[in-house]
Amino acid sequence: MLVIRVVSLLTRLMPAKLVAHLPGLLLHKNFQIRLMAIKALHLLSKPEAIRLLNELMFSSDSSNRKSAFSFLFVLPFNDTGDIVLRLIERVDLPKNLDQVIRFLIYNNPDQKFFKRITLSYLLHGRKIAALKNYWSLAARSLIVSGLVKKTEQELINETLAETRAFILRHTKHDTDKQESVDKPAVSDHKNQDLLQLSAVSNFSQEHSEKLLKICGSVSTTEEITSAIRLISKNKLASNAFCTWLENLLDKDSPEVINPVVETLLELNKARLLPHLPILVFH
Repeated sequence: MLVIRVVSLLTRLMPAKLVAHLPGLLLHKNFQIRLMAIKALHLLSKPEAIRLLNELMFSSDSSNRKSAFSFLFVLPFNDTGDIVLRLIERVDLPKNLDQVIRFLIYNNPDQKFFKRITLSYLLHGRKIAALKNYWSLAARSLIVSGLVKKTEQELINETLAETRAFILRHTKHDTDKQESVDKPAVSDHKNQDLLQLSAVSNFSQEHSEKLLKICGSVSTTEEITSAIRLISKNKLASNAFCTWLENLLDKDSPEVINPVVETLLELNKARLLPHLPILVFH
């Protein structure tokens, strides 16, 4: 077919120009063209391909969802595993989709996916009964494939222990936390604005706005953690503060990540949960 040939040629010769047209081809009436488009887009711009796949998968349009399901079979599972996990967590899976997910999990052994689904099982297993079956299937696929040189039970026991330890690390509240919150850290003295705010006993809207402005400019670990303590101490749970805290989860420093997790748990757990599968690998 002409369109498929053109896409194939442009992928090699003019990829930059092709990328802009590929999203539209994902909705083409011809199934083969849709598959060609998603494969080309994944090759040229993986993040965009996964973003659009995610949109189609959870679209209100059933034809878009059907296309997205078919894309799962032509893209690498290590790139689509998070979307599969989101599908599982929706609870109301139709039987035909349940079979698709089972096929994908069993035929694509993936250790990272197994860690993620273990976390999901521990967090949501009580309300999503099917999670246990998918989780067991993911473990079995690793053993059968030979990627893991353990028995299935050993793999399950070890991963459960590691994941439970991870959850405990990120959900426990230190007994001395309140003391550390109430006492300004010595490092606060390096930033006079933070020092002044740490002495405020009753935060006003003006104080909150000033702190939010400071959050946009702090760069050192000491300043960042001081700002986090002020947010926690004063229960500043607005969307702007939660967004700033969420963005800090991209950092590699446990000195930053740990207080962020504790603060989000206290102020807005819903903003933390989507990040837990990624934090498993910190």
